[in-house]
Amino acid sequence: MVIRILTPLLVAATLLPICPLTARANPADARISSRVVKATVYTDRAMVTREGKADVTPGARQITIGGLPPILQDQSVRVSASGNAQAKILEVRVDQVFLDTVSAARIKPLLQARKSLNDEIRVLNDRLAVLTHQRDFLNKITIASQESIARELRTQKPSADDWGKLLGFFDAEFSKLDAESRQIDGRRTTLQEKLEAVEKELASAGGNPEKIEKLITVVFDVQRGGSLAIEASYLISQAGWTPAYDIRVSSADTMVELTYAAFVRQNTGEDWKDIQMTLSTAQPALGGTPPELQPWYVSVAPQIRGGRAEGGMAILDESAPTGGAKMLRKDRPVPASAAAAPVAYQTAEVRESLTSASFPITGETTVPADNADHRVTVMIAPLGGSFSHSASPKLQAEAFFKAALRNSTDYPLLPGPMSVYVDNGFVSISRLPAVMPGEKFDAFLGADNGVHIERKLLNRVTDISGLFSKTRKTRYEILIIAENRKKTAQTLSLRENVPVSQDERVKVEIVLPRPDEATPDANGILTWQIHLAPGEKREFRVQYSIEAPIDLNVAGIE
Repeated sequence: MVIRILTPLLVAATLLPICPLTARANPADARISSRVVKATVYTDRAMVTREGKADVTPGARQITIGGLPPILQDQSVRVSASGNAQAKILEVRVDQVFLDTVSAARIKPLLQARKSLNDEIRVLNDRLAVLTHQRDFLNKITIASQESIARELRTQKPSADDWGKLLGFFDAEFSKLDAESRQIDGRRTTLQEKLEAVEKELASAGGNPEKIEKLITVVFDVQRGGSLAIEASYLISQAGWTPAYDIRVSSADTMVELTYAAFVRQNTGEDWKDIQMTLSTAQPALGGTPPELQPWYVSVAPQIRGGRAEGGMAILDESAPTGGAKMLRKDRPVPASAAAAPVAYQTAEVRESLTSASFPITGETTVPADNADHRVTVMIAPLGGSFSHSASPKLQAEAFFKAALRNSTDYPLLPGPMSVYVDNGFVSISRLPAVMPGEKFDAFLGADNGVHIERKLLNRVTDISGLFSKTRKTRYEILIIAENRKKTAQTLSLRENVPVSQDERVKVEIVLPRPDEATPDANGILTWQIHLAPGEKREFRVQYSIEAPIDLNVAGIE
Protein backbone atom coordinates (compact mmCIF):
# COMPACT_ATOMS: atom_id res chain seq x y z
CA MET A 1 0.00 0.00 0.00
CA VAL A 2 1.33 3.46 -0.91
CA ILE A 3 0.35 6.65 0.88
CA ARG A 4 1.20 9.89 -0.90
CA ILE A 5 2.09 12.52 1.63
CA LEU A 6 3.54 15.47 -0.26
CA THR A 7 2.34 17.63 -3.12
CA PRO A 8 4.91 18.69 -5.74
CA LEU A 9 7.87 20.49 -4.20
CA LEU A 10 9.90 21.60 -7.20
CA VAL A 11 8.46 22.46 -10.57
CA ALA A 12 11.43 22.82 -12.92
CA ALA A 13 15.21 22.75 -12.99
CA THR A 14 17.72 23.73 -15.65
CA LEU A 15 19.85 20.81 -16.78
CA LEU A 16 23.49 21.25 -17.74
CA PRO A 17 25.18 18.87 -20.24
CA ILE A 18 27.85 16.58 -18.83
CA CYS A 19 29.66 13.45 -19.96
CA PRO A 20 27.54 10.34 -20.58
CA LEU A 21 26.75 8.28 -17.46
CA THR A 22 26.01 4.62 -17.04
CA ALA A 23 22.28 3.77 -17.12
CA ARG A 24 20.71 2.10 -14.12
CA ALA A 25 17.61 0.34 -15.46
CA ASN A 26 15.44 0.47 -18.56
CA PRO A 27 15.26 3.80 -20.43
CA ALA A 28 11.57 4.31 -19.55
CA ASP A 29 10.01 4.70 -16.08
CA ALA A 30 12.34 3.17 -13.51
CA ARG A 31 13.23 2.83 -9.85
CA ILE A 32 16.93 3.56 -9.52
CA SER A 33 19.39 2.77 -6.77
CA SER A 34 21.20 5.61 -5.04
CA ARG A 35 23.79 6.24 -2.36
CA VAL A 36 24.53 9.01 0.11
CA VAL A 37 27.34 11.16 -1.32
CA LYS A 38 27.21 14.30 0.86
CA ALA A 39 25.98 15.36 4.28
CA THR A 40 25.93 18.77 5.93
CA VAL A 41 25.68 18.05 9.64
CA TYR A 42 24.17 20.59 12.02
CA THR A 43 24.16 20.27 15.79
CA ASP A 44 20.74 18.57 15.82
CA ARG A 45 20.06 17.32 12.27
CA ALA A 46 21.66 16.85 8.86
CA MET A 47 21.07 17.73 5.23
CA VAL A 48 21.73 14.52 3.28
CA THR A 49 22.32 14.34 -0.46
CA ARG A 50 21.86 11.14 -2.44
CA GLU A 51 22.87 10.51 -6.02
CA GLY A 52 21.54 8.06 -8.60
CA LYS A 53 21.94 7.56 -12.35
CA ALA A 54 19.42 6.78 -15.06
CA ASP A 55 18.94 6.75 -18.83
CA VAL A 56 15.82 8.47 -20.15
CA THR A 57 14.08 8.54 -23.51
CA PRO A 58 11.88 11.34 -24.92
CA GLY A 59 8.48 11.77 -23.32
CA ALA A 60 7.12 11.93 -19.78
CA ARG A 61 9.37 9.79 -17.62
CA GLN A 62 9.01 8.90 -13.94
CA ILE A 63 12.14 8.09 -11.91
CA THR A 64 11.81 6.80 -8.34
CA ILE A 65 14.50 6.83 -5.64
CA GLY A 66 13.55 4.27 -2.97
CA GLY A 67 14.87 2.84 0.26
CA LEU A 68 14.81 6.20 2.08
CA PRO A 69 14.45 6.47 5.87
CA PRO A 70 10.95 7.25 7.14
CA ILE A 71 12.20 10.11 9.37
CA LEU A 72 13.24 12.39 6.51
CA GLN A 73 11.40 15.72 6.49
CA ASP A 74 9.16 15.74 3.42
CA GLN A 75 8.99 19.52 2.99
CA SER A 76 12.79 19.76 2.85
CA VAL A 77 13.19 17.53 -0.23
CA ARG A 78 14.97 19.17 -3.17
CA VAL A 79 15.88 17.46 -6.45
CA SER A 80 18.25 18.48 -9.22
CA ALA A 81 19.54 16.65 -12.29
CA SER A 82 22.30 17.08 -14.86
CA GLY A 83 23.44 15.14 -17.88
CA ASN A 84 23.49 15.04 -21.66
CA ALA A 85 19.71 14.57 -21.82
CA GLN A 86 17.51 17.63 -22.38
CA ALA A 87 14.69 17.56 -19.84
CA LYS A 88 12.69 19.51 -17.29
CA ILE A 89 11.50 18.46 -13.85
CA LEU A 90 7.70 18.63 -13.81
CA GLU A 91 6.94 17.17 -10.39
CA VAL A 92 8.61 15.94 -7.23
CA ARG A 93 6.65 14.02 -4.64
CA VAL A 94 7.37 12.00 -1.51
CA ASP A 95 5.50 8.75 -0.91
CA GLN A 96 5.36 6.57 2.20
CA VAL A 97 5.28 2.82 1.63
CA PHE A 98 4.44 0.06 4.12
CA LEU A 99 6.62 -3.01 3.64
CA ASP A 100 6.46 -6.68 4.52
CA THR A 101 10.00 -6.59 5.92
CA VAL A 102 12.29 -3.98 7.43
CA SER A 103 14.37 -2.19 4.81
CA ALA A 104 16.99 -0.47 6.98
CA ALA A 105 20.34 -1.81 5.85
CA ARG A 106 21.86 -1.82 9.34
CA ILE A 107 18.78 -3.02 11.22
CA LYS A 108 17.82 -5.84 8.88
CA PRO A 109 20.80 -8.18 9.53
CA LEU A 110 20.45 -7.56 13.27
CA LEU A 111 16.79 -8.55 13.17
CA GLN A 112 17.69 -11.65 11.16
CA ALA A 113 20.41 -12.55 13.67
CA ARG A 114 17.96 -12.09 16.55
CA LYS A 115 15.41 -14.33 14.84
CA SER A 116 18.03 -17.00 14.14
CA LEU A 117 19.22 -17.00 17.77
CA ASN A 118 15.67 -17.15 19.10
CA ASP A 119 14.95 -20.09 16.78
CA GLU A 120 18.01 -21.98 18.04
CA ILE A 121 17.07 -21.31 21.66
CA ARG A 122 13.53 -22.54 20.93
CA VAL A 123 14.90 -25.79 19.42
CA LEU A 124 17.05 -26.35 22.52
CA ASN A 125 14.08 -25.69 24.80
CA ASP A 126 12.05 -28.23 22.83
CA ARG A 127 14.80 -30.82 23.20
CA LEU A 128 14.99 -30.16 26.95
CA ALA A 129 11.24 -30.78 27.17
CA VAL A 130 11.73 -34.15 25.40
CA LEU A 131 14.52 -35.09 27.81
CA THR A 132 12.29 -34.16 30.74
CA HIS A 133 9.56 -36.52 29.42
CA GLN A 134 12.14 -39.30 29.00
CA ARG A 135 13.35 -38.82 32.55
CA ASP A 136 9.77 -38.95 33.83
CA PHE A 137 9.24 -42.15 31.85
CA LEU A 138 12.34 -43.75 33.41
CA ASN A 139 11.15 -42.72 36.86
CA LYS A 140 7.84 -44.47 36.20
CA ILE A 141 9.72 -47.60 35.03
CA THR A 142 11.75 -47.46 38.24
CA ILE A 143 8.57 -47.45 40.35
CA ALA A 144 7.06 -50.28 38.29
CA SER A 145 10.29 -52.31 38.59
CA GLN A 146 10.24 -52.00 42.37
CA GLU A 147 6.70 -53.43 42.49
CA SER A 148 7.69 -56.25 40.08
CA ILE A 149 10.78 -57.11 42.15
CA ALA A 150 8.67 -57.38 45.31
CA ARG A 151 6.40 -59.95 43.61
CA GLU A 152 9.34 -61.94 42.20
CA LEU A 153 11.03 -62.14 45.58
CA ARG A 154 7.96 -64.04 46.85
CA THR A 155 8.02 -66.52 43.98
CA GLN A 156 11.64 -66.73 42.83
CA LYS A 157 15.02 -65.31 43.80
CA PRO A 158 16.67 -62.95 41.19
CA SER A 159 20.33 -63.58 40.49
CA ALA A 160 23.13 -60.99 41.00
CA ASP A 161 23.44 -60.77 37.23
CA ASP A 162 19.77 -59.78 36.97
CA TRP A 163 20.26 -57.04 39.56
CA GLY A 164 23.38 -55.78 37.75
CA LYS A 165 21.64 -55.58 34.40
CA LEU A 166 18.74 -53.63 35.89
CA LEU A 167 20.93 -51.14 37.74
CA GLY A 168 23.22 -50.76 34.72
CA PHE A 169 20.27 -49.91 32.51
CA PHE A 170 19.05 -47.14 34.79
CA ASP A 171 22.57 -45.79 35.34
CA ALA A 172 23.28 -45.60 31.60
CA GLU A 173 19.96 -44.04 30.69
CA PHE A 174 19.95 -41.40 33.45
CA SER A 175 23.63 -40.55 32.79
CA LYS A 176 22.91 -40.07 29.09
CA LEU A 177 19.97 -37.79 29.84
CA ASP A 178 21.96 -35.74 32.36
CA ALA A 179 24.92 -35.34 29.97
CA GLU A 180 22.72 -34.10 27.12
CA SER A 181 20.86 -31.73 29.48
CA ARG A 182 24.15 -30.18 30.63
CA GLN A 183 25.28 -29.79 27.03
CA ILE A 184 22.01 -28.08 26.08
CA ASP A 185 22.18 -25.77 29.12
CA GLY A 186 25.70 -24.68 28.15
CA ARG A 187 24.70 -24.12 24.52
CA ARG A 188 21.61 -22.19 25.57
CA THR A 189 23.65 -19.91 27.86
CA THR A 190 26.02 -19.11 24.99
CA LEU A 191 23.14 -18.32 22.65
CA GLN A 192 21.46 -16.16 25.30
CA GLU A 193 24.65 -14.08 25.69
CA LYS A 194 24.82 -13.63 21.92
CA LEU A 195 21.16 -12.64 21.89
CA GLU A 196 21.73 -10.00 24.58
CA ALA A 197 24.63 -8.56 22.56
CA VAL A 198 22.44 -8.37 19.44
CA GLU A 199 19.65 -6.71 21.45
CA LYS A 200 22.07 -4.04 22.72
CA GLU A 201 23.42 -3.39 19.23
CA LEU A 202 19.87 -3.26 17.92
CA ALA A 203 18.90 -0.74 20.60
CA SER A 204 21.90 1.48 19.76
CA ALA A 205 20.98 1.32 16.08
CA GLY A 206 17.44 2.50 16.66
CA GLY A 207 15.60 -0.50 18.03
CA ASN A 208 12.78 -2.15 16.13
CA PRO A 209 11.93 0.18 13.24
CA GLU A 210 8.58 0.28 11.58
CA LYS A 211 8.30 -1.52 8.27
CA ILE A 212 8.14 1.76 6.39
CA GLU A 213 10.26 3.46 3.80
CA LYS A 214 9.89 6.63 1.78
CA LEU A 215 10.20 7.15 -1.95
CA ILE A 216 11.08 10.27 -3.91
CA THR A 217 9.44 10.24 -7.32
CA VAL A 218 10.58 12.70 -9.99
CA VAL A 219 8.57 13.26 -13.16
CA PHE A 220 10.62 14.50 -16.15
CA ASP A 221 9.53 15.98 -19.46
CA VAL A 222 12.33 14.66 -21.68
CA GLN A 223 12.87 16.42 -25.02
CA ARG A 224 16.10 14.59 -25.89
CA GLY A 225 17.09 11.22 -24.49
CA GLY A 226 20.34 10.55 -22.70
CA SER A 227 21.87 10.05 -19.29
CA LEU A 228 20.99 11.87 -16.11
CA ALA A 229 22.68 12.14 -12.73
CA ILE A 230 19.92 12.83 -10.22
CA GLU A 231 20.61 14.42 -6.84
CA ALA A 232 18.03 14.39 -4.04
CA SER A 233 18.67 16.22 -0.77
CA TYR A 234 16.58 16.30 2.40
CA LEU A 235 16.76 17.21 6.07
CA ILE A 236 16.76 14.34 8.52
CA SER A 237 16.71 14.21 12.31
CA GLN A 238 18.65 11.93 14.69
CA ALA A 239 21.99 13.31 13.55
CA GLY A 240 24.32 16.00 14.87
CA TRP A 241 27.80 16.91 16.03
CA THR A 242 29.50 18.35 19.11
CA PRO A 243 32.92 20.03 19.31
CA ALA A 244 35.87 18.79 21.36
CA TYR A 245 39.33 20.24 21.78
CA ASP A 246 42.83 19.07 22.62
CA ILE A 247 45.38 21.56 23.96
CA ARG A 248 48.96 20.27 23.77
CA VAL A 249 51.74 22.21 25.47
CA SER A 250 55.49 21.64 25.27
CA SER A 251 57.36 22.89 28.32
CA ALA A 252 60.58 23.12 26.26
CA ASP A 253 59.39 25.87 23.90
CA THR A 254 56.06 26.84 25.57
CA MET A 255 54.22 26.37 22.30
CA VAL A 256 50.52 25.51 22.28
CA GLU A 257 48.90 23.32 19.64
CA LEU A 258 45.12 23.35 19.38
CA THR A 259 43.29 20.39 17.84
CA TYR A 260 39.70 21.20 16.92
CA ALA A 261 37.75 17.94 16.63
CA ALA A 262 34.12 17.03 16.20
CA PHE A 263 32.16 14.00 17.40
CA VAL A 264 29.61 13.15 14.73
CA ARG A 265 26.76 10.80 15.50
CA GLN A 266 23.79 9.65 13.49
CA ASN A 267 20.99 7.15 13.85
CA THR A 268 19.09 7.91 10.66
CA GLY A 269 18.77 4.32 9.48
CA GLU A 270 21.22 4.70 6.58
CA ASP A 271 25.00 4.41 6.79
CA TRP A 272 27.11 7.27 5.44
CA LYS A 273 29.98 5.56 3.66
CA ASP A 274 32.81 7.46 1.99
CA ILE A 275 30.88 10.73 1.79
CA GLN A 276 31.83 14.40 1.59
CA MET A 277 30.99 15.79 5.02
CA THR A 278 30.52 19.40 6.06
CA LEU A 279 29.98 20.53 9.65
CA SER A 280 27.86 23.64 10.15
CA THR A 281 27.37 25.94 13.13
CA ALA A 282 23.93 27.00 11.84
CA GLN A 283 20.97 26.26 14.11
CA PRO A 284 17.89 25.51 11.98
CA ALA A 285 15.88 24.70 15.10
CA LEU A 286 15.91 28.36 16.14
CA GLY A 287 14.09 29.46 13.00
CA GLY A 288 14.95 32.34 10.73
CA THR A 289 13.04 35.20 12.36
CA PRO A 290 13.41 36.77 15.82
CA PRO A 291 10.59 36.55 18.37
CA GLU A 292 8.24 39.51 18.42
CA LEU A 293 7.38 41.37 21.62
CA GLN A 294 3.69 41.76 22.37
CA PRO A 295 2.12 44.83 24.04
CA TRP A 296 2.16 44.80 27.84
CA TYR A 297 -1.09 46.37 29.03
CA VAL A 298 -1.77 47.72 32.52
CA SER A 299 -5.37 48.53 33.31
CA VAL A 300 -7.90 48.85 36.13
CA ALA A 301 -9.67 45.58 36.87
CA PRO A 302 -12.85 45.29 38.95
CA GLN A 303 -12.61 43.88 42.47
CA ILE A 304 -15.51 42.02 44.11
CA ARG A 305 -16.01 43.04 47.71
CA GLY A 306 -19.27 42.41 49.50
CA GLY A 307 -21.08 41.78 46.25
CA ARG A 308 -19.95 45.13 44.77
CA ALA A 309 -17.36 45.70 42.03
CA GLU A 310 -14.59 48.18 42.89
CA GLY A 311 -11.74 49.49 40.78
CA GLY A 312 -8.28 48.06 41.30
CA MET A 313 -4.97 47.83 39.54
CA ALA A 314 -4.20 44.73 37.46
CA ILE A 315 -0.94 43.90 35.76
CA LEU A 316 -0.58 41.77 32.66
CA ASP A 317 1.18 38.49 33.52
CA GLU A 318 4.44 38.47 31.60
CA SER A 319 4.63 34.71 31.94
CA ALA A 320 1.31 34.20 30.15
CA PRO A 321 1.35 32.96 26.56
CA THR A 322 1.58 35.89 24.13
CA GLY A 323 -0.38 34.31 21.33
CA GLY A 324 -3.68 33.72 23.14
CA ALA A 325 -5.90 35.38 25.68
CA LYS A 326 -4.29 37.91 28.00
CA MET A 327 -4.16 36.72 31.63
CA LEU A 328 -4.26 39.30 34.43
CA ARG A 329 -2.48 38.92 37.77
CA LYS A 330 -4.35 40.67 40.54
CA ASP A 331 -2.50 43.03 42.88
CA ARG A 332 0.95 41.64 42.14
CA PRO A 333 3.81 44.13 42.60
CA VAL A 334 6.42 44.52 39.88
CA PRO A 335 9.87 43.49 41.15
CA ALA A 336 12.44 46.30 41.16
CA SER A 337 14.95 44.04 39.43
CA ALA A 338 12.58 42.88 36.70
CA ALA A 339 14.59 44.64 33.99
CA ALA A 340 17.93 43.01 34.95
CA ALA A 341 19.03 39.85 33.01
CA PRO A 342 22.06 38.44 33.81
CA VAL A 343 49.77 11.94 12.91
CA ALA A 344 48.72 14.12 10.11
CA TYR A 345 45.00 14.46 10.26
CA GLN A 346 42.51 15.29 7.58
CA THR A 347 41.21 18.73 8.46
CA ALA A 348 38.61 21.17 7.23
CA GLU A 349 38.64 24.67 5.84
CA VAL A 350 36.27 27.26 7.19
CA ARG A 351 33.56 28.92 5.13
CA GLU A 352 31.69 31.82 6.69
CA SER A 353 28.24 33.04 5.77
CA LEU A 354 26.32 35.98 7.21
CA THR A 355 24.96 33.96 10.13
CA SER A 356 27.10 30.81 10.51
CA ALA A 357 30.28 29.01 9.58
CA SER A 358 30.78 25.64 7.92
CA PHE A 359 33.74 23.27 7.94
CA PRO A 360 34.09 20.97 4.91
CA ILE A 361 36.07 17.92 6.04
CA THR A 362 38.91 17.04 3.67
CA GLY A 363 38.71 13.60 2.07
CA GLU A 364 35.96 11.03 2.47
CA THR A 365 34.30 10.21 5.79
CA THR A 366 32.34 7.18 6.96
CA VAL A 367 29.76 7.40 9.76
CA PRO A 368 27.57 4.31 10.31
CA ALA A 369 24.03 4.66 11.64
CA ASP A 370 24.94 3.31 15.09
CA ASN A 371 24.22 6.39 17.24
CA ALA A 372 27.85 6.33 18.42
CA ASP A 373 30.31 9.22 18.41
CA HIS A 374 32.77 9.21 15.50
CA ARG A 375 35.66 11.65 15.72
CA VAL A 376 36.73 13.78 12.79
CA THR A 377 39.41 16.48 12.85
CA VAL A 378 38.36 19.98 11.88
CA MET A 379 41.74 21.66 12.14
CA ILE A 380 45.11 21.67 13.93
CA ALA A 381 46.79 25.02 14.54
CA PRO A 382 49.54 26.52 16.69
CA LEU A 383 48.43 29.31 19.01
CA GLY A 384 50.55 32.09 20.41
CA GLY A 385 50.17 33.39 23.92
CA SER A 386 51.77 33.93 27.30
CA PHE A 387 52.12 31.58 30.26
CA SER A 388 51.68 32.22 33.95
CA HIS A 389 50.48 30.63 37.17
CA SER A 390 47.38 31.33 39.21
CA ALA A 391 46.77 30.36 42.85
CA SER A 392 44.02 30.81 45.42
CA PRO A 393 45.57 28.99 48.40
CA LYS A 394 42.57 29.60 50.65
CA LEU A 395 40.66 27.18 48.43
CA GLN A 396 43.47 24.92 47.21
CA ALA A 397 47.19 25.10 47.95
CA GLU A 398 48.20 24.53 44.33
CA ALA A 399 49.51 26.79 41.60
CA PHE A 400 47.71 26.22 38.32
CA PHE A 401 49.54 26.64 35.02
CA LYS A 402 47.63 29.00 32.74
CA ALA A 403 48.02 29.91 29.08
CA ALA A 404 46.59 33.24 27.92
CA LEU A 405 45.87 32.48 24.26
CA ARG A 406 44.45 34.21 21.23
CA ASN A 407 42.35 32.47 18.59
CA SER A 408 44.54 33.36 15.61
CA THR A 409 42.63 31.00 13.28
CA ASP A 410 39.66 31.73 11.04
CA TYR A 411 37.57 29.16 12.93
CA PRO A 412 34.97 30.11 15.53
CA LEU A 413 35.40 27.85 18.55
CA LEU A 414 32.10 26.60 19.94
CA PRO A 415 31.68 25.72 23.63
CA GLY A 416 32.90 22.21 24.33
CA PRO A 417 35.12 19.94 26.46
CA MET A 418 38.86 20.55 26.31
CA SER A 419 41.50 17.92 27.12
CA VAL A 420 44.87 19.29 28.22
CA TYR A 421 48.20 17.55 27.54
CA VAL A 422 51.56 18.82 28.77
CA ASP A 423 54.63 17.14 27.25
CA ASN A 424 52.32 14.46 25.80
CA GLY A 425 51.00 13.61 29.26
CA PHE A 426 47.31 13.96 30.04
CA VAL A 427 46.70 16.63 32.68
CA SER A 428 43.03 17.52 32.95
CA ILE A 429 39.69 18.07 31.28
CA SER A 430 38.09 21.51 31.37
CA ARG A 431 35.60 23.39 29.21
CA LEU A 432 36.32 25.91 26.50
CA PRO A 433 33.83 28.78 26.14
CA ALA A 434 32.76 30.20 22.81
CA VAL A 435 35.72 32.02 21.23
CA MET A 436 35.48 33.97 17.99
CA PRO A 437 38.43 34.47 15.60
CA GLY A 438 40.85 37.02 17.03
CA GLU A 439 39.38 36.75 20.53
CA LYS A 440 41.51 35.98 23.58
CA PHE A 441 40.83 33.18 26.05
CA ASP A 442 42.48 31.41 28.98
CA ALA A 443 43.31 27.73 29.10
CA PHE A 444 44.22 26.25 32.46
CA LEU A 445 46.78 23.49 32.04
CA GLY A 446 46.51 21.80 35.43
CA ALA A 447 48.37 22.07 38.74
CA ASP A 448 52.13 22.67 38.55
CA ASN A 449 54.20 21.34 41.45
CA GLY A 450 57.16 23.42 40.28
CA VAL A 451 55.58 26.46 41.95
CA HIS A 452 54.93 25.66 45.61
CA ILE A 453 52.22 27.47 47.57
CA GLU A 454 51.64 27.32 51.32
CA ARG A 455 49.05 29.14 53.44
CA LYS A 456 49.03 29.33 57.26
CA LEU A 457 46.61 30.90 59.75
CA LEU A 458 49.05 32.40 62.26
CA ASN A 459 46.58 34.07 64.62
CA ARG A 460 42.87 34.36 65.32
CA VAL A 461 42.20 36.45 68.43
CA THR A 462 38.86 37.77 69.75
CA ASP A 463 38.61 40.71 72.18
CA ILE A 464 35.55 42.18 73.93
CA SER A 465 35.67 45.83 74.89
CA GLY A 466 33.39 48.70 76.04
CA LEU A 467 31.58 49.54 79.28
CA PHE A 468 27.97 50.01 78.24
CA SER A 469 28.03 49.21 74.52
CA LYS A 470 30.23 46.16 74.31
CA THR A 471 31.80 45.14 71.00
CA ARG A 472 33.49 41.99 69.83
CA LYS A 473 36.60 42.35 67.66
CA THR A 474 38.23 39.37 65.93
CA ARG A 475 41.74 39.76 64.47
CA TYR A 476 43.18 37.47 61.79
CA GLU A 477 46.77 37.05 60.64
CA ILE A 478 47.57 34.86 57.61
CA LEU A 479 50.90 33.97 56.04
CA ILE A 480 51.19 32.88 52.38
CA ILE A 481 54.46 31.49 51.00
CA ALA A 482 55.18 31.22 47.27
CA GLU A 483 58.30 29.37 46.09
CA ASN A 484 59.59 28.87 42.55
CA ARG A 485 61.25 25.45 42.40
CA LYS A 486 61.90 25.65 38.67
CA LYS A 487 65.07 26.59 36.82
CA THR A 488 63.32 29.37 34.93
CA ALA A 489 61.55 32.54 36.11
CA GLN A 490 57.80 32.24 36.62
CA THR A 491 54.90 34.69 36.81
CA LEU A 492 52.28 34.12 39.51
CA SER A 493 48.87 35.68 40.11
CA LEU A 494 48.20 35.15 43.83
CA ARG A 495 44.65 35.74 45.12
CA GLU A 496 43.24 35.94 48.63
CA ASN A 497 39.94 37.32 49.90
CA VAL A 498 39.22 39.55 52.88
CA PRO A 499 35.77 40.19 54.43
CA VAL A 500 33.45 42.86 53.02
CA SER A 501 30.89 44.42 55.38
CA GLN A 502 27.31 44.73 54.22
CA ASP A 503 26.08 46.39 57.42
CA GLU A 504 27.29 49.69 58.86
CA ARG A 505 27.35 48.14 62.34
CA VAL A 506 29.97 45.61 61.19
CA LYS A 507 33.36 47.24 60.68
CA VAL A 508 36.19 45.63 58.72
CA GLU A 509 39.74 46.99 58.97
CA ILE A 510 42.50 45.84 56.58
CA VAL A 511 45.94 46.18 58.23
CA LEU A 512 48.05 44.20 55.73
CA PRO A 513 48.82 44.28 52.88
CA ARG A 514 49.52 48.00 52.55
CA PRO A 515 47.66 49.82 49.76
CA ASP A 516 50.83 50.09 47.68
CA GLU A 517 51.22 46.27 47.77
CA ALA A 518 47.68 45.12 46.98
CA THR A 519 44.23 46.65 47.31
CA PRO A 520 41.04 44.60 47.61
CA ASP A 521 38.41 45.12 44.94
CA ALA A 522 34.70 45.66 45.59
CA ASN A 523 34.32 41.96 46.37
CA GLY A 524 37.25 41.89 48.78
CA ILE A 525 39.62 40.04 46.44
CA LEU A 526 43.32 40.79 46.89
CA THR A 527 45.57 40.08 43.91
CA TRP A 528 49.38 40.09 43.80
CA GLN A 529 51.11 39.93 40.43
CA ILE A 530 54.45 38.32 41.25
CA HIS A 531 57.58 37.61 39.26
CA LEU A 532 59.58 34.78 40.88
CA ALA A 533 63.19 34.20 39.93
CA PRO A 534 64.49 30.59 39.83
CA GLY A 535 64.58 29.24 43.37
CA GLU A 536 63.08 32.41 44.86
CA LYS A 537 60.76 32.23 47.89
CA ARG A 538 58.52 35.11 48.97
CA GLU A 539 56.16 35.68 51.90
CA PHE A 540 52.90 37.62 51.93
CA ARG A 541 51.07 38.60 55.11
CA VAL A 542 47.39 39.40 55.44
CA GLN A 543 45.99 41.03 58.61
CA TYR A 544 42.44 42.25 59.15
CA SER A 545 39.84 42.57 61.86
CA ILE A 546 36.05 42.31 62.11
CA GLU A 547 34.31 44.39 64.82
CA ALA A 548 30.60 44.39 65.71
CA PRO A 549 28.30 44.84 68.73
CA ILE A 550 28.42 41.82 70.98
CA ASP A 551 24.67 41.29 70.80
CA LEU A 552 24.71 41.33 66.98
CA ASN A 553 24.75 37.91 65.33
CA VAL A 554 27.25 38.36 62.49
CA ALA A 555 27.04 35.82 59.69
CA GLY A 556 30.03 34.79 57.63
CA ILE A 557 32.72 34.92 60.33
CA GLU A 558 35.16 32.02 60.04
